[in-house]
Amino acid sequence: MVSIPFVKYSGCGNDFVVIDNRDLELETLDTLIPRLCDRNRGVGADGVLLLETSLVAQFRMRIFNADGSEAEMCGNGVRCLAHFIHQIENIGNKFTIETMHQTMSVVVNESLVSVAMPSPQKEISHHNVSVDNREFSLNFLDTGVPHAIHFVDDLNRNDLLPCAPKIRFHPEFQPRGTNVNFAEVLSNKNIAVRTYERGVEGETLACGTGAVAVALAAAALYGTPTPITIMTRSGDPLSIDFQGIPPYVTNLVMTGPAIRVYEGVFKPNLHS
Repeated sequence: MVSIPFVKYSGCGNDFVVIDNRDLELETLDTLIPRLCDRNRGVGADGVLLLETSLVAQFRMRIFNADGSEAEMCGNGVRCLAHFIHQIENIGNKFTIETMHQTMSVVVNESLVSVAMPSPQKEISHHNVSVDNREFSLNFLDTGVPHAIHFVDDLNRNDLLPCAPKIRFHPEFQPRGTNVNFAEVLSNKNIAVRTYERGVEGETLACGTGAVAVALAAAALYGTPTPITIMTRSGDPLSIDFQGIPPYVTNLVMTGPAIRVYEGVFKPNLHS
């Protein structure tokens, strides 16, 4: 392949390379994806979103982490792909996108995109995990991908993120591993979050499924009322709204910005 047209997107700082793959039929993704996501030699991104055709929805999304692994779902990714679709297709502002395990309904309102998120299928489980002689009280649930949440009094402590990789790979959460979220309750309906994402293997500026997981955990543990505002590391907010008591919730919706940053053409032969 000579060249790959792409659009760079940001969802609260969670950035993606978006590619319309309906005609390109990209191959050798396991080597192409890391090259695209390389921040020094490629475009640079947390992941790659492929727009493809679907037999069960209006569109299909495949999401790949920066290391080339394919992810089950990505909340910010769905919002960015929805904005991209709205820009290139005359389809209106409401449509459906198929992901690996479910079909998502989206609504695009200029730069704000709302996604109907899947409700967790299991109750929140609690795990006491020891890492570097420290005990972490973790709340675990699956919001499309697995998330462990640890509530803290000070999100800016320097000793939090170094522990994240060991929690991510801890035997307690194998074989899938887990994303790791540190959360600080700022006020009655505002929570700040830092997320270490598997596949990226580092902290990202935002994580949509992580924001949902933290909001559900806060509602279950502390009775936090909805809508809950999740302040991402980028400073951009995500709004999480739902009805019911976690994990038995309905009408679970995440809303936040999706920003088209720039477009370009990636030429793999120049990066061999």
